[in-house]
Amino acid sequence: MHSTPMVSRSSVRGFTLIEVVLVVLMMAVLLAMAAFSFTGLGEDDPVKGPGDELIRLSKQAVRAAAIQGRPFNILFEKEAFTLSGWEGKGSGRVPLEEGTTLSILRWGQKEWIPAEGQVWMFGGNGLCDPIKVRIESGGSRLEMGFNPLTGSPTEQTLTTKSE
Repeated sequence: MHSTPMVSRSSVRGFTLIEVVLVVLMMAVLLAMAAFSFTGLGEDDPVKGPGDELIRLSKQAVRAAAIQGRPFNILFEKEAFTLSGWEGKGSGRVPLEEGTTLSILRWGQKEWIPAEGQVWMFGGNGLCDPIKVRIESGGSRLEMGFNPLTGSPTEQTLTTKSE
């Protein structure tokens, strides 16, 4: 007759429930600390929103001009910029937050000029004026150069001042 050796509970190795709970609790605290430290990374810079909207409007203007065979313009005002003649879905006007300034640099120019009162033209064939736009707000500056064939940015430079 074979007898199987009995294993006592004291000789079995493992973790107690309290040890497991403590490890899970410590991991939760570390995860919460890590999540809290990354909360500021998802926030957009104050110039990023208007920059994204200008890209959206320029692409809309190129598409609409090519499809409809008529010119469109983006009008730069002190407090907003607007896609004139736009009657489709989505807003054609983008308001600017107080303290945000726009400047443009047209092809062949050497100095930036205030954008207020300027017009960015998109021809009936879908081509647009080659242009660079600078958006400044607070300590941030976004400069974008646009492709005259696609209305998409060819270059973007975001500069922020450290406080």
